[in-house]
Amino acid sequence: MKRKSVFGYLKPSFAVALLIAGSLISCKEVKHEVVTQSCADTKADTTGYTKELNNINHSISLERALQLTDNYARSKDIILSGKYGDQKELLPDYETFNLQSIDSLMCQDETVGFRIYLGLDENNKIRLVLAGVDANGIDVLQETRQQKGALNTQKSMRATAAAPPPPPSSKNTLLLEDGQRHP
Repeated sequence: MKRKSVFGYLKPSFAVALLIAGSLISCKEVKHEVVTQSCADTKADTTGYTKELNNINHSISLERALQLTDNYARSKDIILSGKYGDQKELLPDYETFNLQSIDSLMCQDETVGFRIYLGLDENNKIRLVLAGVDANGIDVLQETRQQKGALNTQKSMRATAAAPPPPPSSKNTLLLEDGQRHP
């Protein structure tokens, strides 16, 4: 006597529904918990690495952030063309930032996220520049460049790359750089 499978006893439409339900249950999406309070102050500062990392002040001025990102923008094609040859220290494998700095960036009044720019320092090393982004997707670097562009179009006022940027209207003015770079 031939044995019927479990599905052999069920109506075909019910069997299909059971298969679909089973696959939906087995493919349940894993969700990561989003914390609503800072964890930066609860981390141990017990090793030489954490002490060194936590002693870095990653904050930089708006002028410095504009300088780094403008240098990178001007040099991007040259970098990609191979002009720097085998200068292995040009590109980092990574940069590390401490939690207190990231927390400070994220806790600005209007920040809903952060953006990471590539910058180029005076030693021809790529650096990461972090800027808070508001609910409209704008950060202080974009806002400042837009304001400088508006000033450049006015004949009575002429902004140059060396001129200090106009004050941003945004509350997202904290910028981070100077991560621990490797190599």
